[in-house]
Parts: sequence; structure tokens; C-alpha cells
Amino acid sequence: MGEGNKNLYDESFMVSPTSEALFKEYFDSSFIDYYFKEIRRRQSVLLMQNGEDCKLLIRRIEGTKCLHYDDYNKQCKYPRGKTKAEKDSGTNVCFNTGFVGGYYTAVDIKVRFVPSGEAVVVREGGRRVEYTPRSWTVWLPVVKDHDIVVTSRNERFRLGEVTRTGRWRGQFIRQEFNTYMLPMTDPIYDIDIDFTYR
Repeated sequence: MGEGNKNLYDESFMVSPTSEALFKEYFDSSFIDYYFKEIRRRQSVLLMQNGEDCKLLIRRIEGTKCLHYDDYNKQCKYPRGKTKAEKDSGTNVCFNTGFVGGYYTAVDIKVRFVPSGEAVVVREGGRRVEYTPRSWTVWLPVVKDHDIVVTSRNERFRLGEVTRTGRWRGQFIRQEFNTYMLPMTDPIYDIDIDFTYR
């Protein structure tokens, strides 16, 4: 092993963290790349141990416009389709996104839901349980506000306030976001999700 390839875990390599030699010799770009990859690997291990298997529905932001979507109010009059023929064929069904189809095909994702309290809110329409845990996942797949996470219990959460942490050279380590549980009456529950794994 050459002089430039010293093992950082070798007991003979004992220097203080503020040593100038440590920064000059061991903190060149190749070591920083190694540390970045190692941090990502550890985040993945954490998520594998205590994350939950979910499906991610990525919201469409382009494509065929829904005929019933109102750009001014940012709402669809018939998010499930106006007629039975539209519902059956899937034409003009946008699930309130403004684009036909609403969401791309579900992809696998692991999410760590950080426990938080539930609040029972009474409104004109009745009683509603609000549950908004702050959650996180690794760097891929990239999530955005208004994407949907579906748990194996068929709970559907809309993502909001997505932040990407640990930015370095245009890359990030993990993504944190708020999750808002959607009521069972939301059109998003009309999308069938298959949780069989191969």
C-alpha cells in the first residue's frame, strides 16, 4: 500500500481533528467524495431499518389538459370525470391536478414517518382527524410538493414543504417533508395501488 493510501481506521494514524496535516493529506476531493457516499449509505441503512414501504404517486405537471379544470380557481369541477364514459375510459379524469391521468405510475419508496400527535378538528362538514407527521426519505426518487405517498394500509398523504438537506456539489443526502393525511372522500383514493412485491 502506497504512502498516499493510508487506512484512516489504522490505529497508528492518530492525529487530532484540527491537525493541519490531516486536512492537507486526507481531505482532498477523493476523500470528501468518499465521506459523502458514506453519509448517504448510512442514511439508506437507517431508512431500511425503520422506514415504511410505500408507493409514491408523482404528480403530473405537463401533458393533456383536463377539459373540466379551472385555471383561475386551480380546481377541477369533475376530478373523477363528468360522465360514466369518462370515468370508465379515464379521459378527462385528472384527480384535481389539471392534467389527464393526474399522476404517473406508482413507484416504490421507503419513508420514515416521524411520530406526531393527531388532532380532531370539528368543522361545518363534520369531524376530521388531522395527522401531519414530518417525514423523510433518501435522495431518490426526488419528491415534490403535492406528490402522494400511499402506505400499505392505504393511507394517502399529500407532501408539502419539501426540503433537501446536506447539499454538496449540487447533490443532497436526504429529503424531509410534511405529510398531510387525505380524507377518504378525496378523489386520489380512486387510484388503485398494487402492493405485491416481486
